[in-house]
Amino acid sequence: MAPLAISVEPDVWLEYPDTDEENNLDHVKEDGEVHCTKENDCPHKLLSVEEKADEELDLTKEAIMRVLKAVMTVEKPQPKDMILYDKAIQTSVDLQKFFECHLPKYKVPSSSIISSWMAKDIQFGRAEHIRVLDDHDSSKISRIYGREIYVKKEVYIKSEIKKIFNRQEFLRKLREENNWVNIGYARKSHTNDSFASRIRNLQKMVNSLHIDCLCSQVFVSPHSNISSSLETRDCRMTNTGTKAKDALRFVSGDFQDMTMAIASSTNKVRLIIQTYRGLTSNPVDLQHFVRRLSVLEEICIDIGYHMVTITREEVLDGSGAKQFQAPKGPQRRSTLHDKSPGNSKVLIHN
Repeated sequence: MAPLAISVEPDVWLEYPDTDEENNLDHVKEDGEVHCTKENDCPHKLLSVEEKADEELDLTKEAIMRVLKAVMTVEKPQPKDMILYDKAIQTSVDLQKFFECHLPKYKVPSSSIISSWMAKDIQFGRAEHIRVLDDHDSSKISRIYGREIYVKKEVYIKSEIKKIFNRQEFLRKLREENNWVNIGYARKSHTNDSFASRIRNLQKMVNSLHIDCLCSQVFVSPHSNISSSLETRDCRMTNTGTKAKDALRFVSGDFQDMTMAIASSTNKVRLIIQTYRGLTSNPVDLQHFVRRLSVLEEICIDIGYHMVTITREEVLDGSGAKQFQAPKGPQRRSTLHDKSPGNSKVLIHN
């Protein structure tokens, strides 16, 4: 019998039951064996784009510092750039209100947290006591704790924020294109996670690549380190890796299957990964990989609030490939688009 085709309205998000960490994985046993469950026992919940957009997202330290460096500077701008800026005194409360005003859909950290992040950054340094005229009596001098800083004018602030928080613009471009294939790739390193935990994290990545990045196909390396060769990755998959791949839903194969899918495509291909650690730490290996696949035109990196696009030309000339070199610190790609309060978006596991 042919599978049942279900018609879904455009601009509707499918939320899969195994997206949330709280959902159990009854179909996966710790030893890796999989037992089937009926599809009818697993109803999908439909979320509209508007409902999903209304969920509050956390602002990460990386996002906040990126915005601050784009729109503020302690150093006096060059004379030709002075027209872009206004000089102001910014307290920690002013900074918090700035983000609440310009990014209302995001959960803004406390003023003390933002101030401490700035204090540890060499571009801004610590706040200090500044003498100013009293607001109520101009003959008196009062002291406030903050920074004398140059802030871009409002029209330029909006432009910078739009460039940084570019996810919606990126997705709009993907929906309008007809001659591209969007392929997602998820990877999990050799760690001491339980089998069920490994499946849960990988499934979150797979679901996010389909839903949040509009990938038509997603491939996985369930048991592969970031330093492993791209040419031979998954050629000899471990028993754990094979069982993990079989336990995952909505996947089209492993890394070698992905290489074949890209090589045989008649359209331009965009490869989408979650954070730079999702693919490789070897720029030279990445260049060899891209050079072999003539239709691979772009690699896009999803870092939560921002989509980085690296073109084929940038990879091959080295400027794009070097961005993958030995990224520091562990990151959790499985929670990149979690909406629950307190969850950081860029993050914890390899």
